[in-house]
Amino acid sequence: MMIAIDEKRLDNLEEKISNLTEYLKANQSSKSINEISTLDLMTVKQASKYLNISEASIRRMIEKRELKFKKIRFAIRIEKSELDKLVK
Repeated sequence: MMIAIDEKRLDNLEEKISNLTEYLKANQSSKSINEISTLDLMTVKQASKYLNISEASIRRMIEKRELKFKKIRFAIRIEKSELDKLVK
């Protein structure tokens, strides 16, 4: 079975793939996937225990953008280094 794709759409897709490849090369982490510790990213609950404050306080800081976080699908993750910055 043959799928018909017009040249313009194909060129557009190829350009996007090329841009994405360049972006990934430029922003490649110094750590490989195997070197990343699970402790580098914490859940809200883990972060609250680490700082000995309530989960509500962590969520409030996230809401106010006082604490940097990552959103992975629907999950919120906080880098340990960001929590360490709060303590200093």
